[in-house]
Amino acid sequence: MIVEIVGQRLVAPAAASSSIWKLWIRRGALAIADQGLMSGSNFLLSILLARWLAPEGYGAYALAFSIFFFLSSVHQALLLEPMSVLATSKFSDCRRQYAGAVIWLHAAFSAFAALAFVAAAWIVAIAGNRNLASALLGLAVGAPGILFFWLARVACYVETAPEKAVRGAALYSALILGGAWGLAHQSRISPASAFVLMGVAGSIVALALLSKLRPALGDARSLLRQAVSSHWNYGRWALGSSLVTWVPGNIFYSIVGGFVGIGGAGSFRALMNLIYPVTHSASALSLLFQPRLSALASTSGPRATARLVAHIGALYAGGGLLWLAFAAFETQRLWRILYHDKFQDASHLLIWMLAGCVFQVAAYGPAIGLRALQAPRLVFYAYSISATACIAAGIPATRIWGLAGAVGAYSGALLLGCFAALFLYSRRVRQAPEEARAATAEIRSLVAEAR
Repeated sequence: MIVEIVGQRLVAPAAASSSIWKLWIRRGALAIADQGLMSGSNFLLSILLARWLAPEGYGAYALAFSIFFFLSSVHQALLLEPMSVLATSKFSDCRRQYAGAVIWLHAAFSAFAALAFVAAAWIVAIAGNRNLASALLGLAVGAPGILFFWLARVACYVETAPEKAVRGAALYSALILGGAWGLAHQSRISPASAFVLMGVAGSIVALALLSKLRPALGDARSLLRQAVSSHWNYGRWALGSSLVTWVPGNIFYSIVGGFVGIGGAGSFRALMNLIYPVTHSASALSLLFQPRLSALASTSGPRATARLVAHIGALYAGGGLLWLAFAAFETQRLWRILYHDKFQDASHLLIWMLAGCVFQVAAYGPAIGLRALQAPRLVFYAYSISATACIAAGIPATRIWGLAGAVGAYSGALLLGCFAALFLYSRRVRQAPEEARAATAEIRSLVAEAR
């Protein structure tokens, strides 16, 4: 009997551990499937637009999208990133009301975004660039729906429901690809119509997802002030991080467009298309990891996150290296399949672009750790180094060496950002015991004074 009890005690933890691993493998697979559908559909849409549009039109699409990502980085910093951290900690007891409050904040932000794109289109039209002006007007209509869909996906991961996100991504993919195909056959495809299509599809899917999560919109008003305060306290540093994170992947469209021409911006976009399978997969898993790591940090302390952060970083870097190795052997075949005879001046730079991608996703691990420790200020510092290097080196390098200089500056800047994120996270974890001892000493001093 004793042997059986001991045996049960020995077996039970192993069985529980196996069940936990299976659960997280399933969730991870769903998260990758979700992002695979998202990145795959956006990647395919980008490739189709590269085939259907003239180089100038595709360059306008790429430049407008980079401007959209600049504005969306504000949305990410002030709404989505705080939501992924605070929903499982500060607002864990009132998630439905909190989700409703975030939707109200999104509505206000959407109105601001639409006005900003209309104003930008007006300015660009006066300058004489009608292609870009038309694309920006399309974003004025489509951006609120795209951002609404992103918010709904984060809400699914906060509720640990990646299967809902997968179904939403499948519907979104079908809508944008089917819609783009229909527009192309009617000769109505353009950067503007593509952005409007994405916004309509995003709105439909977001409403479907949120109807199942049932956010409490009516009861959310009592939380609005607290939500605004909490999001700003966390998000002001995350906002800086998002803005400087935008720089490496997007500023080069403007730099290359200025020194090489709008067709050069299209070539840079053609290269960037091939890093998205890696970065989007890493972002998908980050949506899954961030709420759980935040909960772990709040219950077990900073040191408890170190092992998981190391595994996350190694997983991301390993995936990036595998994709780089595949692309190194199949560059010309990939290029022919995707672009036929277009953008041939850029194909030999693909390996250098993917090298930068490896450093980029490796930095996601310590960045997730810093966010879980509610230290977005340090994430901002790490990415500021990368952004500064992009601008400081990217402008002269592109002016001297053209597209090759832009790619080299891009990859070098991401390497610096990776080292900075690792250093700052390691230092933050090492400082945790000292901060805990200082806090304990302060409490004891206060107690002694009270006596």
